[in-house]
Amino acid sequence: MAKEELRKDKRSFTEMLTRLLSFTAFFLGGGLLSYWWTPHHTYTTFVLSDNITQSSIVMEDVTQKLLQCQANLTQIKQDFSHVQEGFTVLKSEVTEVNNGITGTIEGVKGELTEEILLLKRDIKILPGTQQIHDNKYITYSGKNILCNDKVLVHSF
Repeated sequence: MAKEELRKDKRSFTEMLTRLLSFTAFFLGGGLLSYWWTPHHTYTTFVLSDNITQSSIVMEDVTQKLLQCQANLTQIKQDFSHVQEGFTVLKSEVTEVNNGITGTIEGVKGELTEEILLLKRDIKILPGTQQIHDNKYITYSGKNILCNDKVLVHSF
């Protein structure tokens, strides 16, 4: 019975680990993909005179990039919330598995304690049984029980 409970706990732990890895992969994958979603900067060059040029970033491109960053950050925030929820679920499931294992150990410990007490009792009984068989203390004489040749119990 304890082995079955440990197998169930092991399966439950494996499922939790799989969920954790899935959430982590989802979170990291979204963060890495957001880098490639971001477009490159567009520069515009203005010629001020024959030898002087000036470069500037077009503000519309900057605005688009900032909006894209904002969207990416919002997505990352949502992904992080999902990962955080996953960790909360994982924590509760690990706690449940831990409690199950602790309960199983306590149950086995209780059973073993009971069996040890019975074993100690049997160890005390066995030498007495051997002494009976060796006729050292108690002997049976007909219907009477004798101890060192004195009658302890009379049978009626």
